[in-house]
Amino acid sequence: MDTSKTKPLDDVIELSNKFTALNNELLNAKRELVKQNIELERLRTELQDKNEALAGMNIELEKRVEERTRLLSLAIDEIDDFAYSLSHDLRTPLRGIDGFSAVLIDDYKDKLDAQAIKHLNGIRKDAQHLGVVLDALHSLTKVSRRALQRTMVNLSDMAESIMQNLLNKHTEIKPEYHIQQGMIENCDRDLVMLVLGNLLSNAIKFSQNVEKPTIDFGIRSKDKRKTYFVRDNGVGFNMDYATKLFHNFQRLHSNNEFEGIGIGLAMVRRVVSKHGGSIWVESEVGKGTEFQFSLEL
Repeated sequence: MDTSKTKPLDDVIELSNKFTALNNELLNAKRELVKQNIELERLRTELQDKNEALAGMNIELEKRVEERTRLLSLAIDEIDDFAYSLSHDLRTPLRGIDGFSAVLIDDYKDKLDAQAIKHLNGIRKDAQHLGVVLDALHSLTKVSRRALQRTMVNLSDMAESIMQNLLNKHTEIKPEYHIQQGMIENCDRDLVMLVLGNLLSNAIKFSQNVEKPTIDFGIRSKDKRKTYFVRDNGVGFNMDYATKLFHNFQRLHSNNEFEGIGIGLAMVRRVVSKHGGSIWVESEVGKGTEFQFSLEL
């Protein structure tokens, strides 16, 4: 047989077979694409359903957070109102207890024995101490209620004035102190004066018994934000108890060692938080204490 005559036919048959094979591949690919499109549509629908469910959950969560925030704010207001009323309403009876006890001591001292007078003086002392506690609670609630009034404040000048006032009251204490100059902050003057007053007063109090008391107030940059510090070389404390310091009526030293009621640092923390900042402390027994705080995030 003449192969030259059959070759074109063979080529056509081969080409037809290739076309058929390619067509089959295209059909299979089309079927696979249809299946994938169906799966993608299923996944899209499933994702849409989950997004809708998540949106619903977010709305519900926002409602719960809003409600709990409202209840928390209400509870805080109630606590502040109670503390305010307590500190206000108890002043008069406390003054009466103190005053009447003093009258008994003065008018009946010839009729009272030493033990009775001792008891009355104890009553007076406790009444006066409770009065100081109530005044502190009143100040604490005032801090919570007060709206911030930010202005540009020279903290260096403020600290100098506070130190001079403190040392004028405690002439027997003569610490060496250093205040960094040029510290300007946008803050509430009265509230920050309370912060520096407490921290500097504590620095004087807890360093008064060392041989050469030293107090420093300055500023440094920490984590790209301004951080103020008040440092002393006083008695210090065990850092295991540091978290107690910023809570109401928590103290690390007894009144026999250092006077106080344990409210000042709680007030300091509230003021700092009110400014959007934070406060922390570093200390070591016998090697002093450093309080650090920021007044904005």
